[in-house]
Amino acid sequence: MKPIVLLVDIHASQATVWTAITQIEDCHLRLPGVKKIEMLTDAAIALGTRWRETRVMFGKETTETLEIEAFNPPSEYTAVIKSCACEYRATLRLKPHV
Repeated sequence: MKPIVLLVDIHASQATVWTAITQIEDCHLRLPGVKKIEMLTDAAIALGTRWRETRVMFGKETTETLEIEAFNPPSEYTAVIKSCACEYRATLRLKPHV
């Protein structure tokens, strides 16, 4: 299956953006669809970090467990969701503007 790619220009330093996207417990403050975050691991974000996320999708509230399966600071991480016999991956990749 072909991936969906979304490119966004953010006018901030890579360090600032990395900090924002790795503060998982606060993402409900920045993403309007996310209603609640419950961290399932205690340490700082790293490979294996897990959390439960409740969000509204297509008008319905759903809760899924996500896990960091690839972690390459300060430029990229991939979170995976395994639900209803499907796997979903979201990779957040930062590239400095040249």
